[in-house]
Amino acid sequence: MNTICRNCHQQISGHYCSNCGQSANTPDIGPKVVITLLRKAFISFNSGYFYTIKNLLIRPGETLRGYVEGKRINHTNPFSFVLLTAGFYAFLFSHFNIVTFTVNAGTVDAHLLNSWYSSHIASIQLFLIPVFAAASRFVFRKQRFTIYELSIINTFLAGQRLVLSILTFPLLYLFNGTDHLNIVTGSTAVIGLLFFIWTYIHLYSEEDRFKVILQSLLTYVILIIFLSFILMAVYSSPVLAKLIFG
Repeated sequence: MNTICRNCHQQISGHYCSNCGQSANTPDIGPKVVITLLRKAFISFNSGYFYTIKNLLIRPGETLRGYVEGKRINHTNPFSFVLLTAGFYAFLFSHFNIVTFTVNAGTVDAHLLNSWYSSHIASIQLFLIPVFAAASRFVFRKQRFTIYELSIINTFLAGQRLVLSILTFPLLYLFNGTDHLNIVTGSTAVIGLLFFIWTYIHLYSEEDRFKVILQSLLTYVILIIFLSFILMAVYSSPVLAKLIFG
C-alpha cells in the first residue's frame, strides 16, 4: 500500500522512502515513541548531531514543528543529543575548574555544590524536561501539542540551552574566580530564555506573537517557582541535603 513520507512528502511503496530514507512507519509522538527514544539514547548514537545543532540555533521553531509532524530522518535522537552535549559541557566545567557557587547554601558547602553540579549536569537537564513540558502544557493548554510532543520539544530545547552554554563557555573561563562570573552566568541564562521565547514564537506561529511571549515568560516563572520550592526544602533540611549531595 502506498503512503506519503512524513519527511519529504514523496510517495512510498515499500518500508522506507526511496527519496530520503525515512521509515514509512513514522508514528505521531506518544508514550511509545518517547519510551523508544529514551531506550535508544542509552544504547546507540545516530547521525545528525551537528545538523540538529545548526537548525536549533538558526530555525528552532520550524525545526521542532517539523520534527513533531514527522520530519525526523536527519535529526539525532533528542535524548542522545542532551546526554552527549551535557557530557561535553560537564567535561569543560570540571576540567577548567569553574567555580559557580562561592557561598554556602543553607547546610550545603559551596565546594560540595560545585562538585555535585559538575557531575550531575546531564541529570539536572533530564529532570527539568518533564517540568518544562508540564509547565508548557499548562500554559499552552489550548494549543495543538500534546504532553508527549512537548516532552520531545523540551528535550531538544534542553540540548539547545547546553549548546548555548558551551558557546559562552570561554566567558565563564575568562571570568572564573572573579566578581563578574555571576554576570556571565546570568547573561547566559537570559540568552537561553530569549532563545526559548524565539523558539515558541515560531512553534506557535499561528498565535498572536505578544500572547506567545507572555505565555513563554509564564512558563519560565512556573519553572522558577517550582525549583525555588525544591531548593528551599533541600537547603533547609540537613537530611535532604545529605541524601542528595552525599
